[in-house]
Amino acid sequence: MRGHYLIVAAESTFRDGEIVRGPQYIVVRDGRIAAIHAERPSIEGTETLDASAATVLPGLIDAHVHLFDFKGVTDAATMAEFVATGIQARLHAFLAHGITTVKSCGDAEDEVLIIRDLIEAGKLLGPRVLAVGPGLTAPRGHPAASVYAANPWYSALATAEVDEPEAARDVVRRLAEKRVDGIKLLYQGGCSHEEPYFFKSAMFPAQFRIFRLNETVMRSAIEEAHRWNLSVTVHTHEEDRARTAVDCGANALEHGILRVPIADDGLIGLLRDRAVTVAPTLTIGRCHPDSLGNVRRLHEGGVGLALGTDLNQMFNDWGRCSIDEIEAMIRAGLTPAQALAAATAGAARHIGRNDDLGSIAPGKRADLVVVDGNPVQDIGALRRIVLVIKNGEIVIDNRATAHAAAPGPRERMN
Repeated sequence: MRGHYLIVAAESTFRDGEIVRGPQYIVVRDGRIAAIHAERPSIEGTETLDASAATVLPGLIDAHVHLFDFKGVTDAATMAEFVATGIQARLHAFLAHGITTVKSCGDAEDEVLIIRDLIEAGKLLGPRVLAVGPGLTAPRGHPAASVYAANPWYSALATAEVDEPEAARDVVRRLAEKRVDGIKLLYQGGCSHEEPYFFKSAMFPAQFRIFRLNETVMRSAIEEAHRWNLSVTVHTHEEDRARTAVDCGANALEHGILRVPIADDGLIGLLRDRAVTVAPTLTIGRCHPDSLGNVRRLHEGGVGLALGTDLNQMFNDWGRCSIDEIEAMIRAGLTPAQALAAATAGAARHIGRNDDLGSIAPGKRADLVVVDGNPVQDIGALRRIVLVIKNGEIVIDNRATAHAAAPGPRERMN
């Protein structure tokens, strides 16, 4: 038998949505899980990691992040500096919190693909990065005319403002040829829609008008993306907009329905029947009671949920925010096991990578997180990381300090 082998000896693993107990020997070969045995296999020269006193989980996945400093990166020089040095601390923080995969849902087009490829080639340490490049939005739409309004140089890299179907198809084709991992559309901003549409947010006290993506343009972009076998996720905020996005062929929703209760059970059935997953991004919306209630109803209605934070420069809690989001899902009514499933297998489905990520099973990527304790009984165990393994390699090793106190939730989660 050839190749690099590693055996993780465990007594407790999180598999198929529950804790599996008993002797388990996870055999890793060349970055993937080769087999799982009940007895230790005899493989000469194999390194064995003893995780018998801990719990082994699949690597966590944050399906919605924004990696770049859209405030500080204002020209080519500051961008080069950020790519060279500024992003490293953010990437390390994800790994330190057990997040082995993130999906960039709208960052500078070429630069985020460079970061992705450097990590994949082993030249930069970080979680696996999946990238959509820029988000497609309406002219003067969100975030071009809102979050990025003060930095038009960066906005031109991280958004694609389109108002014609063929223009949207051209953008999708360009991104597909650059090998993006999916397409993101911003149908509306992060607030309820009225006519005219004014952006309302506590972060932007002055209200200003923005525009939402034309439905025909959105449908054309989705059709073109599907021609390239690319999954499409759509940023929505309201129920009617979510329904329209699904009718246009969206594979997933970012945010979904926030800060207002879902009024129509038919939407829940539509999402379930079309296997459209939702990343509810609770913490970025400060866990609004209606958002929490919607997550509970979506889960009870059989809709797939995914861990996604919308983490960005304005919040800056890299890695830690992802654990907060899992705890927020529990506050919404999910059990710890169900919230963990959303952060692993559910998030893998949301990003279109459930074939190789999100679970501990033969053939899957060897992304493993070892925590001190049982997170199904005490979700706080996620804050006690012992080891993080990505592609079969140890990337975080806290064995010498495994029982040190870990930081608690952020103040804004209280």
